[in-house]
Amino acid sequence: MKSIFFYIYVSRQTMVKLELYSHQISAQAFLASKEQGKYKGCFLSDEPGMGKTLTMAYFLKTNKTKMPDMIICPCSVIKTWEREIYRLYEDKKPRVLVYHGDKRKERFDEDWEYIITTYQLASTDVCLRRKRYKRIVVDESHMIRNRCKRTRNIISLNEISDFRFCLSATPFNNRKNDLMLQAMFIGTCPYNEKDWWKNATLTQVNEWRQNN
Repeated sequence: MKSIFFYIYVSRQTMVKLELYSHQISAQAFLASKEQGKYKGCFLSDEPGMGKTLTMAYFLKTNKTKMPDMIICPCSVIKTWEREIYRLYEDKKPRVLVYHGDKRKERFDEDWEYIITTYQLASTDVCLRRKRYKRIVVDESHMIRNRCKRTRNIISLNEISDFRFCLSATPFNNRKNDLMLQAMFIGTCPYNEKDWWKNATLTQVNEWRQNN
């Protein structure tokens, strides 16, 4: 696949050279479109190895607001997210809080641009709900499954964020109920309603897959 090289303007003295593939470039417009009109976010479902983390990190960086963004992910990829965010900045590094470990609460009330945490803490730690987030990104979103307390708590985070994004290579290989729970987290009507999924035909589900 053809790669694209371009430069990110950081300051008068600094330009960052970044390599993205063409599908990562085109994904930027798609992600931005899902923050318009009725949309409250979307799925990013590229296959494994296609660079979903960098695609999403670049979108967060180029659309940054004064509000923090939260990334929820398995413990095993916390460092990957931290690294991908930092490497998009060369001059002034962003304020990134890895909210994990025994001392995680000590600096939480400071101003952060990005907060990276785990599924377990996102679903149980009420401290995280003291802030409002511009975007919440859930990596490996197929982990939002089963109608358990953790899933309900993750879904309820849509109350403290403007937009939500689900990253998974396999969101559509699961049961329809699992897709429903991820769609409820994103919050775009009418796909966040249980009745829609209960009554949806295969054609309607396939149309949803194409557009969300």
